[in-house]
Amino acid sequence: MSKTQIARLQIELRLVRQPLAWMITLLYLLLLFTMVTGSPDAPRPVYYYNEMAMFVFAVMTTVLLFHNEIGGNGMEVIASYPISLARLTMRKWLLCLVALGLAEVGWTTVYGLKYGTVTTLMYTWKDTSSLVGTHAAALFIQALPSYMLISALTIAGIIVTRTLYGGMAAGFGYWMLDSISSGDLLKDYTLYTAYLPEQASFSWNRTVYVTASLILLAGSAWLASRRHRWISREEE
Repeated sequence: MSKTQIARLQIELRLVRQPLAWMITLLYLLLLFTMVTGSPDAPRPVYYYNEMAMFVFAVMTTVLLFHNEIGGNGMEVIASYPISLARLTMRKWLLCLVALGLAEVGWTTVYGLKYGTVTTLMYTWKDTSSLVGTHAAALFIQALPSYMLISALTIAGIIVTRTLYGGMAAGFGYWMLDSISSGDLLKDYTLYTAYLPEQASFSWNRTVYVTASLILLAGSAWLASRRHRWISREEE
């Protein structure tokens, strides 16, 4: 690992000092608390943690990762350096997915210890489904396209508006529309596998989400690389 990469990693690690990082940690601990104190005879559905709660963490984590650059107007300085702003954008997206993967391992471990098994409806790419006991890796892969889209949508909001609030509005707005309507609004294109209609194709749903997230990320990376948008900000 080069000195530059080490320096970047150190900067990213400093984000744990931010109030938003404390809030994310507190919410995650509260989530684990609901598992530990839950009734063994009536465990909360797995999708509540793997999808509903994790989508919230996807938005909040993405916003946190951009705090140094956007929250403190650091992009005006960074844009004057000979670094790739497109790669910076993509790195934040990947870091968010890694963080979500680690969070997945944490809550599935606690859930498994409490209830003995992590049982939920699991889909295959042949569009069949069954209620089975599963594990963190399988759950993460099933929900990954949704995580990818929520994070990419949040990044797009941040880059387009050049504010963290824009990203929160985009990510939480999409999540709220789908959650409040219990999937009825987006139907076959719902974020939730739990809300997927019986006639819908799981494989098509996931393919659309992966494609949409990559398009959003590519567009955000391109827009972020337009240095004049950041350097001229204070003069506007």
